[in-house]
Amino acid sequence: MTDKNQIKGNDKAQIEGSYCFEITRQYDPDRFLTSLFASDFLKEGLYALYAFNYEIAKISETVSEAMLGEIRLQWWRESLDLIYKHIKDGGKTILRKHDVIVPLMLSIKKHNLPKELFDEIIEGRTDDLYPKNPETIEVLESYIKKTSSSLTKLTGLVLGCGEEKALEELGIAWGMLGVIRAVPYQASLNKIFLPDDVMTLYGLSNNDVHSIKDCDELKNTIRAIDQKLEDSLKNLKKLTRNIKRSEKSIFLLTSLIKSYRKELKKSDYNPFKLHEKSNSFPRNLRLLYSAIFGII
Repeated sequence: MTDKNQIKGNDKAQIEGSYCFEITRQYDPDRFLTSLFASDFLKEGLYALYAFNYEIAKISETVSEAMLGEIRLQWWRESLDLIYKHIKDGGKTILRKHDVIVPLMLSIKKHNLPKELFDEIIEGRTDDLYPKNPETIEVLESYIKKTSSSLTKLTGLVLGCGEEKALEELGIAWGMLGVIRAVPYQASLNKIFLPDDVMTLYGLSNNDVHSIKDCDELKNTIRAIDQKLEDSLKNLKKLTRNIKRSEKSIFLLTSLIKSYRKELKKSDYNPFKLHEKSNSFPRNLRLLYSAIFGII
């Protein structure tokens, strides 16, 4: 007897050759690695979510002015409206043409994903169009909840996990880590996306963008953000004691977070000294260990 949750070999090959699969593998490698430990019949839905997230997140980096980004984000808002209308009216509404649209519609339909979480992601990404530091670390956390936590909650729903608070905390931790890891890239664009209140506390300013590569002001700012990350990890540990093994693949991000934090501490909280590629083998080995033994 064949397990209803198993997929046929040719279907699996089709998923692994899809646009969403390739986008996730190439542009979201960490989430891609965790998806490998999800059930095969859920992976297509995960890749659709991650590809959607990529398409939304890249907009601010591919437009020359904010208004053009607003137009593209509005296109996605309207596309989502059409997807939900298409599902509601039994397919009468015509969907827009994009490689992500149909896989996303199928994932939304199959897993009954709420539109509000997609709207939150788009709303959060609107802030990316306007290069302004978050005023406080709480404002930064609010942005991360809209972007990272909303995506994490959607991923949890695909996996059948309804632990909303745990998923939110995971999203916050992953988002805070992302802010830290992005500092060198942001600096290359002549900007620093760090909370103003923490920067001011430790004497760091946007004018220091060309001289921050090894300054104590930056290290202390990063330590403060890392502390916020650690708080979320502590909360997460309390909230994940009853997570089912079938729901754990998204929570494997905690293994990667711990590995990245270990590298950050080794670099004395200087994100410019992170060597992510050279440290990928022990990081991925730890991920595999966590997956095999169900460790969060």
